[in-house]
Amino acid sequence: MKKLSSLSIALSNLSYKINRTLSMLLLTSLCAASVFACVVLSYGLKNGINTVQKRLGADLMIVTKGAEQKMQSVLISGEPNYFYMEKEIAEKISQIEGVEKVTSRFYLTSVSEDCCDFPVQIVGFEPETDFVISPWIEESFPPDSKKFTEEFYTEGCVVTGSNVLTQKDGVRFLGKTHPVSCKLSKSGAGIDNAVFVSMNTLKEIYDDAKGRGFGFISDGKAGSKVSAVFVRLSEGAKADSTAVKITSRIPNVSVVKRDAVFSEISSSLDSVFFILKILAVSVTLFTVISLAIIFPLAVSSRTAEFSILRILGAAHKKCAKILLYEALFISVAGGLSGIALACLLVFPFCTAID
Repeated sequence: MKKLSSLSIALSNLSYKINRTLSMLLLTSLCAASVFACVVLSYGLKNGINTVQKRLGADLMIVTKGAEQKMQSVLISGEPNYFYMEKEIAEKISQIEGVEKVTSRFYLTSVSEDCCDFPVQIVGFEPETDFVISPWIEESFPPDSKKFTEEFYTEGCVVTGSNVLTQKDGVRFLGKTHPVSCKLSKSGAGIDNAVFVSMNTLKEIYDDAKGRGFGFISDGKAGSKVSAVFVRLSEGAKADSTAVKITSRIPNVSVVKRDAVFSEISSSLDSVFFILKILAVSVTLFTVISLAIIFPLAVSSRTAEFSILRILGAAHKKCAKILLYEALFISVAGGLSGIALACLLVFPFCTAID
């Protein structure tokens, strides 16, 4: 007669009581799926906001007084906007203690675009001084490649955000096709809807479009004004103290700090994280309580079964091993199935968030 192992008896019991087994598998799967989904979603949200902050690149953004909200809308949602101040302000800011680098931006907003279904923000920047977009552009080219400097610094070329539709010969807007040096990877921020050009190219585009009769949502002059000055602080410099120095020495400007740009998003995310934690804890408690009720009832209903095993010579240890194998199988099978289900449902959303 073939000797029955504890594992084989446990598997037979699980298959015989299929309804009970499926109910416990469902509970453990639900618990594993909810906890895993909450962890992955939390990580995806945090990683997404960190990516956007990293892509911002600057510690401070200086804009004309009253344009703080407009600046945040441009950076976060990509809402086309315009605000201008004198170009010489960038030079004054660079001389303030605590400032390591400065670079200027000019936001030119078109009324409508041929290339996209929504207005596009045309952003003029200075490749020679830029430390925000240039490193990101270089990521699009192979290491040690000269293609970046050879292509981008060719006047007339543009760099597009990930949401801007391009064609083989370039991107068309304002009645003219412009060659595209590269297309930036998706960031999830407003820059995905922007077209980046050098200041010289921006002036050419502006003058050419004006001559063609195109209108702009702007009151500034490309070449003599800028929309914002991006600042990188020196090592050890404090954002708050440097901001005070800038506003005290340069009139009619406001300072937007990087942390402040994302403070509202971070507050919203804190609420989301709290809800996710509550959900995971609630489902886990429900699962533990349910299993704590079902499993002992299942054991007590099998008194006759264990009595027969004892009569046949099975020790208490063997009966305990049978129960242990059953619990182990339900935990592992339910956990793996729950994680697999959560992966199918959650990972697509995390990829989009990230």
